[in-house]
Amino acid sequence: MAGLFSACARSFHKPDLTNADFSPAGTTESRLDFDITQQPLPFSEPFARKLSKRNLSLYAIRATNYTSDTVWLQPNDVLLSSAGKTLYVRPGKDVYKALRQPVAVHALWFLLGPFVRTEGEEKKLDYHPLGLAPAAWGILNGIVAYRSNQEVKELVQYTMPAGGAPIAPNSTRYLLMPLPLNTAPKSAPIELRYTETERRAGGLR
Repeated sequence: MAGLFSACARSFHKPDLTNADFSPAGTTESRLDFDITQQPLPFSEPFARKLSKRNLSLYAIRATNYTSDTVWLQPNDVLLSSAGKTLYVRPGKDVYKALRQPVAVHALWFLLGPFVRTEGEEKKLDYHPLGLAPAAWGILNGIVAYRSNQEVKELVQYTMPAGGAPIAPNSTRYLLMPLPLNTAPKSAPIELRYTETERRAGGLR
């Protein structure tokens, strides 16, 4: 019972990257202008703890293409650093592993309803009068966990694709940057350096 209650599902709502607190981090000399959050994206306490256990903090980047051509932003094009130290971006799968919730475990609530009773020398399967209550609770938790995991998947889709992220002419794209916990000292901002890599048909150079 204690294990089941501790595994109660919690609703997760992905943060809106478009409303994040961005600060300028780019250069007008390149084809893209960049902004970056200087504080990790906020999460409710249960999910903040999950990220902390995985040594993760999530930042965001806003890239704007003011040219008339599509620009391909590739993983190696963006270098993040703080206080002279390179910051290595963690893969999106680490974010999913940190924030996902188990779904199947909530089916165990169904076991709290039925029981075996003895009638004479015969054993019969019976149900507690309130047997439907834990079953309904299990179904509800399973639904909450499933929907929350879908929100997590949508958030992870903002991480940089291995094949690059196309930014259409005169448009803006938001990207999630999973970084190690306590990445930037309070006195040292996160700096971004952009070096465009040529993209060719059939592969990346």
